[in-house]
Amino acid sequence: MQIRRARPADNPRILDFLTQHAMQGALPLRFDRAPDYFALHRCHATDHRTWLAEGEHGEMKGIASLVVRDGYLMERVQPVAYLGDLRLVPDRRLSRAWMEEVRARLADLEQDAGVHHAYCCMIRDNRLAAQSLLGSRRAGRLALSHWRGYSNVSVYGRRSWRAAPRTADSVRIVQAQPHHADALRHFLDAESARQPFGCVFSEAEFARRLQTWPDFGIGSFLLALDGQGNLRGCVAPWDAGRIKRIVLERFPPSVQAIRLAYNALAPAFGAPGSPRQARHSRTSISPTCTCGNAIPPCSPHCSMPPGQACAAAMR
Repeated sequence: MQIRRARPADNPRILDFLTQHAMQGALPLRFDRAPDYFALHRCHATDHRTWLAEGEHGEMKGIASLVVRDGYLMERVQPVAYLGDLRLVPDRRLSRAWMEEVRARLADLEQDAGVHHAYCCMIRDNRLAAQSLLGSRRAGRLALSHWRGYSNVSVYGRRSWRAAPRTADSVRIVQAQPHHADALRHFLDAESARQPFGCVFSEAEFARRLQTWPDFGIGSFLLALDGQGNLRGCVAPWDAGRIKRIVLERFPPSVQAIRLAYNALAPAFGAPGSPRQARHSRTSISPTCTCGNAIPPCSPHCSMPPGQACAAAMR
């Protein structure tokens, strides 16, 4: 068995491996990253690394990635790493070798790039992942500890039948224009600095995002301005479907019951029915959504379907 750095030519094999190995939990799911597995990492940062584990005959047995970027920790800027896409076939020998490799890579990061802290996210009821990363007592395990839990909520419609949304008289909503760019960047950076691992919205990073993310630009933002023209909040709905789609492998009984009830009522409202089996979902997310003291997601990797998850951090 060998563990090596992934190359662009490995893209088809990685996509096939991820298709066969979903994340477990009450809602078993996977992310369809076709046609380019590495596209999501490029959106996140210029420094991204992926490793593969291969068996004696070259068969793929595991994958993991990390992305390195500047982040806010303890109110100062420092390089941080996001660990993601950990998938391994069941194999104790592979698990031990993999963890040893991850520790070695993180040690290299600390030496070469000054990365002292890393974090990852996992589905709360993915017991295997939680046990492997947080509950293991074996010697030499990763120094991960539970950081905080969070819940994601998907919004599919308005809470009332009002034709127009309600807004405060002192606030107006406008679509961002190029002349808003500097104020918007400063606002995002100030809000991001208030939370651990928050992104650093430097001029170069903000420009890179606007240029690199597909179908995304300054015009994607909606801004909330007060009577004096000060920026009070923003949101940037973004369709990530070109680089990532959520696939639910199967519905749990509770969701299946809701599906049946919904399908019974859908024709009366002219709405499409929900499919019997899970399918690809193009999800619109808000990678930069903040208002006052709200916490913006720190990376596109944090996009998850409805449910609960927890984040772990290590030093």
